[in-house]
Amino acid sequence: MKSRVGPLTAEFFKKCGYDDARIRSWSGETRLLQDLGLTGDDAWDEFTAMDRDFGVDLTGFSVDRYFPPELSRENLIVRLFGWTRAARRVRDRYPEITLDMVEATLLSKKWTHDTAER
Repeated sequence: MKSRVGPLTAEFFKKCGYDDARIRSWSGETRLLQDLGLTGDDAWDEFTAMDRDFGVDLTGFSVDRYFPPELSRENLIVRLFGWTRAARRVRDRYPEITLDMVEATLLSKKWTHDTAER
């Protein structure tokens, strides 16, 4: 059975403008890039909100490690051709960030996940 989205994560995504029905359709295993298609500046905006609204220390977090840059061919492939093999290859090149990881980050107020080079 899949875990439910944590309460802080649900609150966080509500503040980011996502509706309740969409949030309820996710699980703790839902991945930001691979499942939700979050990329580039959108990903940066979400993590900036995490810092601003929840006081999370993002030292060691690099958005480019986990998400294709906004003005990149990879971002275009994911956004326009998300169902294709090419888009799957792009998504597979980036480490996953799950909603369980977001919940842990919001709870600890610090990005504590793998920061090793990819």
